[in-house]
Amino acid sequence: KDKSIEKAILPASVYIPLSQHTGKTCEPEVKVGDSVLKGQRIAGLESGVFSPIHASLSGKVVDIKDYRETIILSIEVKVDILYNQRKN
Repeated sequence: KDKSIEKAILPASVYIPLSQHTGKTCEPEVKVGDSVLKGQRIAGLESGVFSPIHASLSGKVVDIKDYRETIILSIEVKVDILYNQRKN
């Protein structure tokens, strides 16, 4: 069927897990209260097998903890909707 492409609605927050494969869990490189930009590296390690973690959207870090839903250390970013809309 012919369907037009629609823009997705931005979420209020995103939860970014710090382990995204079989390697080690990354250490946060940001802290609560930091502003982050889409694509910015927010977690990693100095050595070993790991995948660096980057912010999927711009916003402010509001929490870093083990979330029951993910059972893994995650960074919660409150999305800056206006900034993200200007950049997309």
